[in-house]
Amino acid sequence: MNTDQLIQKLNDALNSESSGRGISYYTKGVICPKFVQLGQKYGDVQDTRDTDTSKLDIGLIFHKLQELYHGDELSALTIEDRDVSVSPAIQAGLKLFLFYRAHFDSNFWGVPYAVEQAYKDVGSMWGVKEFTFRPDLVVRVTIEDSVRISARYPHIIMDPGLWIIDWKTASAKDVRAKEKYENSVQFAAYCATLQSLLPDEDIRGLLAVRVINHKEPTLFDKYNEPHSVQPFAVRAPDVQRIEEVRSWLQWAEKEIATGEPRLHNCVTYTGICPFLQQGLCDRRF
Repeated sequence: MNTDQLIQKLNDALNSESSGRGISYYTKGVICPKFVQLGQKYGDVQDTRDTDTSKLDIGLIFHKLQELYHGDELSALTIEDRDVSVSPAIQAGLKLFLFYRAHFDSNFWGVPYAVEQAYKDVGSMWGVKEFTFRPDLVVRVTIEDSVRISARYPHIIMDPGLWIIDWKTASAKDVRAKEKYENSVQFAAYCATLQSLLPDEDIRGLLAVRVINHKEPTLFDKYNEPHSVQPFAVRAPDVQRIEEVRSWLQWAEKEIATGEPRLHNCVTYTGICPFLQQGLCDRRF
């Protein structure tokens, strides 16, 4: 792959539309059932109320680069962000990725087992009509991998087996990241779904790799704490947690089926619902 081909792939990633019904679909549906129903009718719209679109674009670019990297398409490619004239999001995503690649080979977290493998029609295990699942990366971790990872990150213990890797990009440190990830419905659902799909494998958990877009990225800060690349290990859920996730998904599906607008979400302090703003929602004040 040459530089021009890479940039084309990155631009395609920015212009791609989401597909399927994963956790984000159900989460948005709980916030406003009307919103997701209008999304099905009119297609995806950019909702900028709660997120910075430039940050979202950087995340898309970084995810695409990681997909290509672990698919062994970028290991030998020489590219610098100054070599090409591209959008700010691609520039920032390349900067993050080039820093990451300089410190982590494609097998650092384990040998890739599946890269962006999409699993559809797995809703039956959760008792819902539809559920799609597309983990960023699945790796097989050996004892040697576990020892190597713990040598760099002593707080990370990855037992041998299969692990899901989930890339997260951010602009600043989040002191609540560990708590949020450990209680994440998404992460619990991912682990349980993959275990159901691969009954002969041992799904040990999920590693959230949080990559922060620092102006001058470094692996560790002056206190020897992870700085620009912060991994968080989340153990696979137990039976009780799986049942909690199943109940939540079934409840969310029923909420979405009502199609009711959540009036408190029409206008927030960060903006107006895009469907309401464009006259596509019949909710009136």
